[in-house]
Amino acid sequence: TNNPPLYQLTLREALDGLRSNRFSAEEYVVELQRRIAERDGDIDVWAHYDPSQALGAARLSGMLSRRAAPRLPLGACLKCS
Repeated sequence: TNNPPLYQLTLREALDGLRSNRFSAEEYVVELQRRIAERDGDIDVWAHYDPSQALGAARLSGMLSRRAAPRLPLGACLKCS
């Protein structure tokens, strides 16, 4: 099959991909960050965006899921800091 780039997935498709382990939260966030870097100069829509915080939350989500903990939404850890 010809899978679209991760940044083109709907939220439902992204959630399904994460739950089925087709890709990790870290892979998803890295792809989104790549796309942001590619397009943000044209769009310039961010009031605040911290790439390291987003990647840290994705890594934490991956660590927790490997420990069989309940899956957290991608942004859940952002309020922890």
